[in-house]
Amino acid sequence: PTGNAVSLDLKRGAYVLYDLGEEYIGHVRLTLDAPAGTVVRLAYDERLRADGLLDLFMTNPFCDTADQYTLAGGKQTVETFHPRGGRYVAVHFSPGTGNATVHGCEVRSATCVDGDPTGFSTDNELLNWSWKLGCETALVNIEDSFCDSPWRERGTYLLDGYNHTLVHLTHFHDRRTCSRALRLFAQGNNPDGM
Repeated sequence: PTGNAVSLDLKRGAYVLYDLGEEYIGHVRLTLDAPAGTVVRLAYDERLRADGLLDLFMTNPFCDTADQYTLAGGKQTVETFHPRGGRYVAVHFSPGTGNATVHGCEVRSATCVDGDPTGFSTDNELLNWSWKLGCETALVNIEDSFCDSPWRERGTYLLDGYNHTLVHLTHFHDRRTCSRALRLFAQGNNPDGM
C-alpha cells in the first residue's frame, strides 16, 4: 500500500503519481472517492520523463499500458483485470465537477514463484544487493510462463525463455515454469514445424 489520502479538485482534471519503490507485476488496486461519472485512467511504466510524468510508449508504442474506468460514485475500489507491471502507477482524472479523494494504491502480486528460496548470502553487501535485485527482476518477468518484461507485450519468446531458464535454475528451486515454457513452445508449432 502507498501513501496517505490525497484530495483533488476535479475542475481542471488531476494527476497523482505513485512510486511503488520496486518493479511489480500484479493487479493494481486503487481506493478512491469521487462523484458518479468521473473518468479515471490508470497507467503503468518503469520510467519517468524529465518533467516527472510517466514515460509511456518509450520503447514500444503498440503496448497498451493504461486502463480507463467510469466511476459509480462514492467510495470504491477499482482493480485491473489483467496483471500490469512497472514501478510507477499514474492516476489521471478527466476534468469534471466536485472533488475526489484517492485513499491509496496497492498491487496484488501476480508472481507465480516464491522469492529467493536458495537463501544466497555473503559478507559482501554489493553481491547481496545484486542477488536480491536479480531475484526481483526474475520474479516480475514470470506469470504463468516466462515473459519478456512486466510492462511490454509480456509475451513468451524462445530466446528470452532460454535466458530466463538459466537465471531461474540459478535462483529458484521450483522448475515447473521452465517445463511450462518449453511445453508452450512445443504446442505452438505449426504442422510444418515452424
